[in-house]
Amino acid sequence: MCSVDVLEQVGEIWHCRRVAREELLRYDEHHTHIVFVASEALLSSDTFRRTLFTRYMIPDHFWTDACQRSNGLFGCQDIYDEERKLKTHTTWFRFLVKQVVAGAGANQHVYEWYEMGFFTRWTSEGGQVMICFDIPRTLHDHLQTLFLSTSIIPKLSDIYSLHVLVIDEIIKLFDKSVWSLRDIVRVTEMNRLGAVQQEPNFPLLHDFARHTIHSSESLDVAIDNMAGILGQHEWFSDAGRSYIDIDLIVSRRTRQHLRFQIQMMRSLRARSKANEARLRNEIDLAFNTIAQYNSKTMVRISEAAQNDSAAMKTIAILTLTFLPATFVSAVFSMTFFNFSPGNGAHPEAWVVSEKIWIYWVIALPLTVVTILSWFTWQRKF
Repeated sequence: MCSVDVLEQVGEIWHCRRVAREELLRYDEHHTHIVFVASEALLSSDTFRRTLFTRYMIPDHFWTDACQRSNGLFGCQDIYDEERKLKTHTTWFRFLVKQVVAGAGANQHVYEWYEMGFFTRWTSEGGQVMICFDIPRTLHDHLQTLFLSTSIIPKLSDIYSLHVLVIDEIIKLFDKSVWSLRDIVRVTEMNRLGAVQQEPNFPLLHDFARHTIHSSESLDVAIDNMAGILGQHEWFSDAGRSYIDIDLIVSRRTRQHLRFQIQMMRSLRARSKANEARLRNEIDLAFNTIAQYNSKTMVRISEAAQNDSAAMKTIAILTLTFLPATFVSAVFSMTFFNFSPGNGAHPEAWVVSEKIWIYWVIALPLTVVTILSWFTWQRKF
């Protein structure tokens, strides 16, 4: 049987309990409590999920594939009584945080996605409920410590009190995520001097760039979510006073804190954008450094090739210089020619064999075949 952790308020004291998931269906709707549940507890029983959603008025689309795959969202719904007084106000929102940590090796990093979903319900009788889906253990422990060790009763007097407390902790997760990526970028910048001696790991650099892009994306959506929460709270503070009794001082403090939280998130987004730009600069620098190094190498190769070409040219000139003489000496050294030195009875004389035509019959076609073979090879390659 699946169990879940529940923080519940009894009087002015908070308690932490671990209960069977079915017990959630029997909680008083006006009872203030916070539930920590994993998606597996809902996926294992479709009947329990539908009953839970009906009991807490969770909209069905919160569990659709589109919402579960989204990188963030915020929605709300109001239910009024016959006198047009607000009876129940529900909200649902989702945050994604990507946490990158160093792996076992210097060039290895692992990451984890925190895909957190939240649902809240406020009733005019004073009850507040928050269901936290798939939050990381660190956030679970921080919230539990906060509620068990601090008197936060006055903080829950506003309709968005729980939102403010949870977003404070989510900002810490984003802060850790952004600065862990900044540390990676900083290490990359410090190691740039070795780019010439050792080729940079471009796939790893692009992985880091992918992480920073995801970080900026999730921060952009998170700010939109918080702007939606702030806008809805401002509506309650202004137009919503005719539907619900509002403590204007508490409401103003909550609105001020929400604005501060949005400013914090914008600051983190600026840092994330800076990480993204710095890493892109490092990739460009590494690429240009390698290109410059390779260009210098090609220049040295070209200079060596020029030296080789000069040597080959010298050899070719020497060959052409001696070729006519070599050809003449080779021809006249053949037995087709005979030189008879003169004596008293006979003068000196050159004698050419009548078979000299055999040399030309063989040499000329062989020369033509050689030249044609060279032309054919040149055209192919």
